[in-house]
Amino acid sequence: IGAAEIVHELRAKRINTSFATAESAQFDLGLRGVPEVVRASVHYFNTDEEIDRLIDALDTVGARKSRPRNAVRASPTLAE
Repeated sequence: IGAAEIVHELRAKRINTSFATAESAQFDLGLRGVPEVVRASVHYFNTDEEIDRLIDALDTVGARKSRPRNAVRASPTLAE
């Protein structure tokens, strides 16, 4: 499933995200060989419930397709 489709599905659940392609983020994605990513911009004003809702929605989308072996994982500092 592509990043654009994930963003579309999340918007249907009223979760705002965006996506970037390697062409628009050459210094980050292009250098890593990652074709596209979904971006969720969480901030201090997001509640735990909103973040849990995002995670649950991503689990639902992700259950339909296995994670690629070369997928970039969030750094531990971002996941805490």
